[in-house]
Amino acid sequence: MAEAVVSGVVTRIGDLLVQEGKFLSGVSTQVELLQIELKLMQGLLKDADARQNESELVRQSGAEIRDLAYDADDIMATHAHTVGSRKGGGGVQKVLERCSCILDEGITVHQVGSKIEDIMTKISNLKTSFQGYGIRESMIKGGGSSSFNERQREQRQTFSHLEHDVVGFDDDLNKLVEFLLKEGEDSRVASICGMGGLGKTTLAKMVYNYRKVKQHFGCRAWLKDAEIVEKLRQVQCEKKCFVILDDIWNIEAWNSLQEAFLVRDRVTKTYMEKFGKEMIGYCGGLPLAITVLGGLFPEDFEIPTKELIRMWMGEGFVSEIQHNRGREDTMDDVGHQYLRELVQRCMVLVGKMGSLGRIKSCRMHDFMRDFCVSKAQEENFLHITNILSLKHHESQNSKVQRLAIYLESDDNYIKGIKFSEYPCLRSLLYLLPRQNNRLQSYSYFKESCFKKFKLVRVLHLENFRKHDCKLPKDIGCLIFLRYFSLKYSNKQKVPSSIGNLRCLETLDLQVFSVLKVPNVFKYMKQLKHLYLPKYYQVCCKLELGNLSYLQTLVNVQPKTIQIPTWFKLNRLRVLKVMNNEWAQDAIQILVSRCPRTEKLHLYQPIKKLPDAHQFSPNLAKLTLSGTKLEEDPMETLEKLPNLKILCFHHAFEKSPDLNNQYNGCGTFNGKNMVCSERGFPLLQSLLLSHLYYLEEWRVEQGAMPSLYCLEIEFCGSLKTIPDGLRFITTLQELKIKRMPKAFIDRLHEGGPDFDKVKHVPSLVFQRCDY
Repeated sequence: MAEAVVSGVVTRIGDLLVQEGKFLSGVSTQVELLQIELKLMQGLLKDADARQNESELVRQSGAEIRDLAYDADDIMATHAHTVGSRKGGGGVQKVLERCSCILDEGITVHQVGSKIEDIMTKISNLKTSFQGYGIRESMIKGGGSSSFNERQREQRQTFSHLEHDVVGFDDDLNKLVEFLLKEGEDSRVASICGMGGLGKTTLAKMVYNYRKVKQHFGCRAWLKDAEIVEKLRQVQCEKKCFVILDDIWNIEAWNSLQEAFLVRDRVTKTYMEKFGKEMIGYCGGLPLAITVLGGLFPEDFEIPTKELIRMWMGEGFVSEIQHNRGREDTMDDVGHQYLRELVQRCMVLVGKMGSLGRIKSCRMHDFMRDFCVSKAQEENFLHITNILSLKHHESQNSKVQRLAIYLESDDNYIKGIKFSEYPCLRSLLYLLPRQNNRLQSYSYFKESCFKKFKLVRVLHLENFRKHDCKLPKDIGCLIFLRYFSLKYSNKQKVPSSIGNLRCLETLDLQVFSVLKVPNVFKYMKQLKHLYLPKYYQVCCKLELGNLSYLQTLVNVQPKTIQIPTWFKLNRLRVLKVMNNEWAQDAIQILVSRCPRTEKLHLYQPIKKLPDAHQFSPNLAKLTLSGTKLEEDPMETLEKLPNLKILCFHHAFEKSPDLNNQYNGCGTFNGKNMVCSERGFPLLQSLLLSHLYYLEEWRVEQGAMPSLYCLEIEFCGSLKTIPDGLRFITTLQELKIKRMPKAFIDRLHEGGPDFDKVKHVPSLVFQRCDY
């Protein structure tokens, strides 16, 4: 991973030379020479990273290069900050927004020049050593961080299905398909063997979905247990079958299943251990580094991709230059492209898919995670521990770059942590393993602890739930912090010193308690993603007008924001407006002033929707909760050209009347809805939830021609399913939840509404018992 570290430093040096050249006065020539030296070293490091297991000397030399790159990064950014501070004015802000290392105002031009020359001398000596070890400048076949960036740009428009275009399986795929399609009457068994995480199931899926295989076999099945052995025997008497047996770990499991088959022909096993070793070489450089960062999360943990990608951004794995290629892609888009390539390489597994087709969560296979974490700990790239272990081993971790602390015991240990033992820390994560998600015992940090690690760029503090849990004022010392999350904590106040965090790109304040929020966001000019808590208080209206890069704004209460702000947030992609009484015309201003919005959630009474032309033409997902609409919303919404997901959700009042729990907080309070011909041209998913007053829903022929999934729940007054559903041939899933028995009876076979839905492959009823 040394090559990935050096690559990142080379990029940041380039940024510094272009954007902050005036602050490198006196040393710019030396900085340029250092950049050249590091670029030349990259070619050697590709070979060295691939061969470090062959020689301890090679491994140690690679580690020295990595540390020198970090030192160079620190020295130059610190010098730029110092000179900028002396010049004053806007220059300081610009430096603080881009630089990423410690503050040391005492470094002079002469000292900086001497330090850079010293680093270059050491790099030159290491280069000579590498050549003496037989290391040569090279490119690993198919891999490396530079080619990774190019490939992900080429593939960004072609990725569709996760099982397609997986690298490295061509020979095995062809071999298996040829064997399966061989003429003959006998049953055959092909075994795919290898350690976990190498893509055995992925290869099986590729064979299973191969076009010629589907044409050849009249019946296919994917099995994980022996419960249908007898049925398999019966089916094989009638048809030629292709069966995948997934997750077979031992001979006993196979013996329990083989009686279902009359096996006479076997193929030599397709072993994948060798491929696994080759894959690790192929996945060197940047791809392995960003995968390892995912290894900070607990085993079997479903990692939210938004958090993971924004941590990558905070670490500099996704840079401004990489995403600014004349496209409209944001850094988030580039991060998702990285993630898709990692999935294609079998380095990351998909957890859940989002409603708009992006990966919502992911996880790492146990074996892959173990390998990555082991390799990363060897190189001080990261360290994973719990509080107790941390106290006993602090002295061994002075060069650790990233630290994940799993909260598994009481908070007494937190008070004793010596963060001064971690001077090189760049990422700090406090995580609550899933099995302990009810623990609430983690209270606070020492008042001065944040002064100990000013290099930190990523700070993730999760589940600090005690009500007396305070965030120290010295949080403002982390002036290079880019990602900061307090999600699921019980903080009650954020110190105004967070206004010093001028480099912040992601700020997540979604705490459980009512949070007092200071008016300091206006200073965070690099902020891209701001998550406010559902309930918060302000001493004065918040100024967000300076946040020209803001793309995500969640849980905002419009009455707490200065109105002129909305005229400047023209890059917003995601907007969630929370419950508060606000004028109808103000809602129209808000919606119309966000022309790039792709996801919009309105969680407040508005009674009437804005006109269709006031919505963003890019709007793909709309969620309405507690809007108390009086007019049929479909007349407006069906005109939105790119709407794919539409959700009518419930909303609870703070103190609901238990006898009439939902009175007054409905999303639509009318009795009739109509979806017109040619309306909702791209709509794929529709949720109708808690529409208590809805009695009749009419769908005209030609409406919703792309609908895939329809879900209806808690619509107790709805008498029947629309007749027009019979014309929607794209409909694949119909879910009915918590609906009256009379409504359900009409949909069963023989019922008056069965013909309307009999073409739908999946019809699900849940808890329909009243």
